[in-house]
Amino acid sequence: MASVYLYTILIFLVSFSAVQCKTPTSKAVPLYYFNSGTWSECSLSCGSGTQRRPVNCLRFKARRASRVADSLCEQHNASRPLASRDCNQVDCPAEIHFKAPSDSPCSHSCGGGLRIP
Repeated sequence: MASVYLYTILIFLVSFSAVQCKTPTSKAVPLYYFNSGTWSECSLSCGSGTQRRPVNCLRFKARRASRVADSLCEQHNASRPLASRDCNQVDCPAEIHFKAPSDSPCSHSCGGGLRIP
């Protein structure tokens, strides 16, 4: 009797596990997002330079990303990262200009005179 009971349970388990659940097939919905590259070097060493980086709209669909027009990301309200920013916001050191000596005669003929422009 126990073997019949066990046999019935096995048949039930086998038939239950053989049932396949069907899920409705859905088309992959593309995802649009902005992707940004790395920042460039600062354009100036002092006095307010600029750094730039590439920013592109990408469409991700079916595990593949492809570059598309920026307007598609904008239509899907994707957040756009900055493409440029200020850098090296420090004052530059004062510049010192020297003039070449003029052709005026020296104030002394010997002993360290000065040439006056």
